[in-house]
Formats: sequence, C-alpha cells, structure tokens
Amino acid sequence: MKPLLQQIGYKIAWWGIRIFPRPCCVWFSKRVADLCFVFDTAARRAVIANLTHLLSLSGQETQTRRGRRGIDRLARETFENFAVHIMDFLRVYRVKDDIESGLLRIEHFGRFRDEFARGRGLISVTAHLGNWEMGAAATAAMGLPLSAVAMKLPDKRLDRFFTRLRESGGIRPFPSGRAARGCFNVLARKEMLAFVADRDIDGNGVPVRFFGRDVRVPRGPAEMAARTGAPIVPAFCLQEAGGHFRLVVEEPIEVDESLPAREKAEAITREMIKVFEEYISRYPTQWFAFYKVWP
Repeated sequence: MKPLLQQIGYKIAWWGIRIFPRPCCVWFSKRVADLCFVFDTAARRAVIANLTHLLSLSGQETQTRRGRRGIDRLARETFENFAVHIMDFLRVYRVKDDIESGLLRIEHFGRFRDEFARGRGLISVTAHLGNWEMGAAATAAMGLPLSAVAMKLPDKRLDRFFTRLRESGGIRPFPSGRAARGCFNVLARKEMLAFVADRDIDGNGVPVRFFGRDVRVPRGPAEMAARTGAPIVPAFCLQEAGGHFRLVVEEPIEVDESLPAREKAEAITREMIKVFEEYISRYPTQWFAFYKVWP
C-alpha cells in the first residue's frame, strides 16, 4: 500500500475509534485483517513459515493436511491480533482510562519500581508480541519517565503521525539507527529506556540462536546494560480473552557481573532471547513477524 493511502487509512481509523465503541472497532479491525490475510500473500506465507517452524519444535503436526489447516487458522488469527494491536495503538492516548477501567491489567510492576529505585537507569526489553506500544504507554502512565527506540518509517508524514501517537501516550521516541547518544543520555539521567529487541532493523545486530537457528538481534540493549550497569528487565503486554490486555513485568536479567563488558553483553543477549522464546512459544499468534525470520 502506498504511504499516502496508509496515512489516510490510519487517520480514518483514528477518527473512527473516537466515534464508535471499542468492541465495534475490534470487530471491524479483524474483518480488515481477514482481507489482508487473503490478499497479502507475501506476509501470509511468511507468518505460516514462522508458525510452522515454531510448532514443529514443540512436536505438533505441521506437514499433514490437518496440520496445515491448523497453521492456516493460527496465521489468520495472527493477522487479526495484529489489527487489534494497531487499533489500540491508535487509541494509546486513553491508556490511563484503560488501566482504571480494568481493560489493561498490570502484573509485577514493582519489579520496574525496585530496579528504577537503584538509581542506575533502567532498560526494558520486549518482543514484537502483543501490544508493546500500549505496554510502554502504561509504564509511562504509572509514573516512570520512559523513552523508547522506535523504527523510523521511510515516509516522513507517517513517521510524524506515529511519533505524535507515541507522545500522546507519554512515550518519548528515538529513531532507531541514530539513537545511541540519546539513549545514553536517558540512562545518564537515571530514567527508563525501552527496546523492542527481537528483530535487527539496522543490519548491525549480533548473532544468536533463536528457536534453534541463527538470527541477528539488536546489540543496543545488552551493550548499554553492560557498559552503564543499568538493569535490564523484560516485559510483555499481552492480548487476552474478552478484549483485555495484561502487562507482565518479568524478573531482571542477571548475569555474572565480573565478566568483561563484551562477554557480559553476550550473556545478557542470550538470557534475553530465552525469555522471548518462552513468551513467543506461549503466545505464537501474538508474535507479529510478517517476514520470514528463518529464511
């Protein structure tokens, strides 16, 4: 889809969520996703390939007719879940209301607060799972000053639109690829920095074993943690039945502090990926990788 049409579509949806109740918006978003599932063949094939790999590792049927039909259903559900993600991103400015109404529940937020109180800054990592935008906005709404590294879009108008959305949710975004100095400044101010760290966007990532095969992931989170001493804490904002969300803050990643910085960063990355694998395995239709992760 051309960037101008994308921008128009997002703005129409942005206005629509102000007019119609959320259940109606969820239903409509899923129907749009069903059309995308049919017509976006490249994304559909990529999701099916990724799901096939994930399910084969757990011993599920993937090559029989029954197995392929099951994967097709899961792939369609992935498209629908992503549509809900986008819809809720467009209404991220309402995150405080969502917390108060119980639409968004938060578990173990004290883990963030405890690490933040140590006064070394704080790095949070997540995957393209559930609704990372809502999770970041919820964290900011809970009173932690949060900056996030975000992928810079090639279309400037769409990039500005997404930046304003994030800012409306209390998030201060940095464009990926040119964010190093700003990120270190955030940690120097003893504030919180957030990364979506399961995909190497800039081609400068580090190799790691991910579900049994080699991929590259961003080097920034682990290297910054190793160099600054800032704790690194995984967190995931997950879609649940009934249209609700749940933000789960995991235990901080701990490695041998006596390791040299490079080895420490490598150890942090491996531990981070283990947590990602655990959550992606539990919520495969909420992992939004519309490209072949393992070519």
